[in-house]
Amino acid sequence: MSSKHLTASVIFWLFFVRPWVAPADSDEQAQLARYTSYRVAEPIRVDGKLDEIGWRLAPWSSPFVGLIDGATAPLEYATRVAIVWDEDFLYLAFTIPEAHIRADLTTRDDRIYQENDVEFFIDGGDIYYEFEINARGTVYDVLWIWRDRFESDHALHTSAWEVSGPDVFDDPPKSYLEPNRGGRLGFISWNFPGLQSAVHLEGTLNDDNDLDVGWSVEVALPWSGFGILAEDRSVPPGAGDTWRIDASRFEKRPEEQAHRGTTAGWSWNRHGQWDSHMPRTFPLIDFSAQTLPASNP
Repeated sequence: MSSKHLTASVIFWLFFVRPWVAPADSDEQAQLARYTSYRVAEPIRVDGKLDEIGWRLAPWSSPFVGLIDGATAPLEYATRVAIVWDEDFLYLAFTIPEAHIRADLTTRDDRIYQENDVEFFIDGGDIYYEFEINARGTVYDVLWIWRDRFESDHALHTSAWEVSGPDVFDDPPKSYLEPNRGGRLGFISWNFPGLQSAVHLEGTLNDDNDLDVGWSVEVALPWSGFGILAEDRSVPPGAGDTWRIDASRFEKRPEEQAHRGTTAGWSWNRHGQWDSHMPRTFPLIDFSAQTLPASNP
């Protein structure tokens, strides 16, 4: 590794990666990560660099853990997330160590889950939102609606929510999930209104001749775009409001594929299944009215 990358690595670990330990207990709900999201005094500039004071002062999650077993990810994949907000936006940021940064897909709503990515999910009760992004900054997002809600809500029975065609997933019920709900419909052509996102690379893309530090992601979701996803919740959230938001990271690892035929995957807390679409396992995000200082205290 060159001295340039050694320096970048030190900066990445000392500046970006700060531990926050989530509580754990015996029952499933008590094992959920719990996180406090603070207001920021100044808007986040969405360029992927994470150099705003808000990110330096915000709590960061503990490293992601295995989807099934809850084991902490190896150090080289120790991904973390942070969430802050202001009157206009909900902001999320990721730090993603990666020795060889790879990404190929370039078109909006390409199937990003087929390669290395980070993801987050926002639960709205009967509806939830999925966001994925790769190291090229290519975005894939889907609005998911539980079938029992879709069938009972006649306001959704319009051409805007046509359930046939290649842009709609019809996901059947799963015994480990919520089988009585009748599965889910995923609308790929629905894009979050006003979404902003960016990535920043500490390394070289698709070049295995050197060692990279990793990449980082920033996302801004305007409260004005939540619409149907917000359901009856206030946006921005009120002080003390709690939402369920999950975050995860998937990696194409040859050694993992050799014995599983799949990717390696880690999330904010354990899901117990090889499935990131499990709203009941999403961490609890408590929104605070406390504003982080605009400069270092």
